Amino acid sequence: MLTYSRIIVNGAIVQRNTGSTASRRTSFRNSLDLSLAVPQILLLFFLKLHKARVIKVSKHDYVQFLQSFIRQPRQVGSVLPSSRFLAGKMVENVAWNQVHAVAELGAGTGAITRMIHKKITNNTKVLLFEMDASMRQQLQSSYPAFTCHADARCIVQTMKRHNIEQLDCVISGLPFFNFSPELRQALLNQVLQALKPGGRFIAFQYSLQMKATLSSHFRLEHIHFVPCNFPPAFVYTCVKKEALDQTYCQRSCSSGARFANYV
Repeated sequence: MLTYSRIIVNGAIVQRNTGSTASRRTSFRNSLDLSLAVPQILLLFFLKLHKARVIKVSKHDYVQFLQSFIRQPRQVGSVLPSSRFLAGKMVENVAWNQVHAVAELGAGTGAITRMIHKKITNNTKVLLFEMDASMRQQLQSSYPAFTCHADARCIVQTMKRHNIEQLDCVISGLPFFNFSPELRQALLNQVLQALKPGGRFIAFQYSLQMKATLSSHFRLEHIHFVPCNFPPAFVYTCVKKEALDQTYCQRSCSSGARFANYV
């Protein structure tokens, strides 16, 4: 049976053949089969990477990660956990023997948490932030010495509850550019308040779109490109400006304002 759709062109009604009902059903069924096949394809791709030791998480953790991505794609940002190459690069430029307190934002299945666990000393306090309840529960089970929390917008409040005055380092896997400008700014404000002067903020992103924003808040030390990740990622290493630099800038601005009054 053929079906037609009616459209109006220059005021005249035109009938357009849209194909048989059977063909449309076949098309729908094919698209449905494809949507069901995508997770299977991704799982096979993950298993290939896992076998090649690019990604070091279990099949269970990956399924959990993929389910979280399907529920909240903008917050998760990727269909695969971070590779060991990316995780290694994230912890590479930190003097871990001098770190007394560190926070990880968007800990996920623990790809980077695993690296942090290897690097820290016994006295280091670690705060993990992960919105997904099931992944957060798994993190707490895997790392009982760390504390796990849901909302990265409450870093400072969480620090107070654990008697932490300042953080030496914040490591982030949050997809900042996916967030609204308001949420992005709220998170960066929390990081700035939490870090000690000279403290490090290390974040990976899948583009260079956050370069200008991070440069305006921190001293951007360098950006590393990590191709062995899916998708390839950029690791931003940022440093909170020293209090002396901030005071100098404020004085310079005040002097400039006073000088401007005489011009």
